[in-house]
Amino acid sequence: MNAQWNVDGKRANKWYFSATNILNIMNFSQASSVQLPSIDTSVSQPMTSYDNRSCICDTSGNLLFYTNGLHIYDSSFQLMQNGHYITPNFSGGNNCFVDAVLSLPMPEHDSLYYVFTMSNDTACVSPGQYVYYRIVNSKLNNGKGAVISKSNLMFSGDSLATAHIKACRHGNGNDWWLLIKNSRGNKYYRFLLDSSGIHSFQPQMIGTPYFVGDIWQAAFSPKGNKYAIVSAHGTFDHDTTTLNIFDFDRCTGLLSNPIQYPQFRVDTFLNYFGICFSPNENYLYWCNLDSVFQYDLSTNLSTNVAVFDSSLVPAWGVPFMSSFKFAYMQMGPEGRIYIGTVINYLNYIDKPDIGGIACDVHKLEIVLPNTPAFFLLNMPCFTTPPINCDTAVGLESEPILDNRILIYPNPGSGEFTVEVSKTNCTVEVYSIMGELLYKRRNVPLLSYVNLSNKSNGLYLVKVLYEGKLLGERKILKE
Repeated sequence: MNAQWNVDGKRANKWYFSATNILNIMNFSQASSVQLPSIDTSVSQPMTSYDNRSCICDTSGNLLFYTNGLHIYDSSFQLMQNGHYITPNFSGGNNCFVDAVLSLPMPEHDSLYYVFTMSNDTACVSPGQYVYYRIVNSKLNNGKGAVISKSNLMFSGDSLATAHIKACRHGNGNDWWLLIKNSRGNKYYRFLLDSSGIHSFQPQMIGTPYFVGDIWQAAFSPKGNKYAIVSAHGTFDHDTTTLNIFDFDRCTGLLSNPIQYPQFRVDTFLNYFGICFSPNENYLYWCNLDSVFQYDLSTNLSTNVAVFDSSLVPAWGVPFMSSFKFAYMQMGPEGRIYIGTVINYLNYIDKPDIGGIACDVHKLEIVLPNTPAFFLLNMPCFTTPPINCDTAVGLESEPILDNRILIYPNPGSGEFTVEVSKTNCTVEVYSIMGELLYKRRNVPLLSYVNLSNKSNGLYLVKVLYEGKLLGERKILKE
């Protein structure tokens, strides 16, 4: 098993997120059970991002890039080459979609990365309707990286929950599952990212139909066995809020055994809820604006482990802003759970694997140089270990692109991406003299041709569908 999980442990070592002109940088390189992450206050860089933040490091823990879904910035804190306006109809970092940006390494490619975003026809209007992806090559532009393909449509055709592009490592330790729920109903869309590209599947319908809005979280557990999502019901969609918890099969990408935890808050507006699993998967933490709860997965009971002391909140003069005491959650690579606020402080749960108040919730004890921090980062667990997968997964791909063939980068140094509009095509590569050098059947919408062992020069790529020529392109290896 060529598992990637054991070398990806430092992918989340540095968090970069911002609201205005000063970056919040949390460095987990030296963080441990007794040492908090360090805070870097030295970087001043404008990046508006209230709702969406994503970043990724290399396998040594060095920053590669970060994004707000509108632009991608490189490790020198500058706009990445070709990294501007990466998503159509995306209203800056404040597009009213939470956790709608996600960055992942492309399986078995040491320098290629996906950045996924959600968008809509109208900025800042829920629900989402489109999921786009772009590809970053981290080796280009003298190692600062460049976007080699952007604004690629991966999904359309349904109203989507505008806060929940979530990823979990496949059971093989290499590939990734993406899971996205529709806005109103019980339909879950799953996508598989493997070394050959992106595969889509028939959606799964499971559990009670419900609404998921733009201000609630979804989460996978660190071991990948559980998935949870917050939902709402009622006249105003906020009246009744529930936790929905599932088992997750990392081999098939399917959910099972739905549990719906009863109503835990009634509110008609200020219903921001964060959720996060403990590292050992025994507990699911959730919070409303003024309390943190620990949900025991073995007993299905919740315990209030922290109530916010309003005297801790600095005087903002704006009651609405001061109400964000506990917001969104994200587990750090060292195992703590961090909880955002609207001011330049973070809360954190120091020992989330321990039951009851001994989990030790700390309030406003991490000071950040910038505000707000209530939306942290959409960060997957990179260290989810492999398991034995005996179940074969059929690729029931759906047509999600119009008729086209894209090959990039072109010219290139040897590794070319082939993007087609139909699944189950055949890709053939010929030399300029007509010699067949490469042939692959049943390729997905995104596949790769490696000519690194071939001499520089011109080659012809043919794409066939059901035995008929769909199109051909010339590529130059240099």
